[in-house]
Amino acid sequence: SVDPRTAARTYGTFKPLLQVAFDELGNQEPLDRALERGIVALLKVPAVDGDIQLELAGEGIGYEYVDAKLETLTGAQKQLLRMGANNVRAIQQQLRLFGLAIGIPAQRLSPGTP
Repeated sequence: SVDPRTAARTYGTFKPLLQVAFDELGNQEPLDRALERGIVALLKVPAVDGDIQLELAGEGIGYEYVDAKLETLTGAQKQLLRMGANNVRAIQQQLRLFGLAIGIPAQRLSPGTP
């Protein structure tokens, strides 16, 4: 329910402090670039309608996706995938709007972009 333009303004206000904290964590890239990479990665998550097949992974309580493409997603991408297709679409739309508001080029925010 957060307006993406308001979120972008808030991000812009706090960006200098966030960059300092990001640097102190040992990161070597600008915060904007890391944020863009994260947004673009989440926009690549497919919105899968219906049930997703899982299989037991080794011993214990771990599971893997049967679909190899889903299994190769990052942890953050898998977390988004678990939210369900409708929520994936809604979150991705908000991420696109936020990305545009902070200056990420529209072509980077389109489905299927590398």
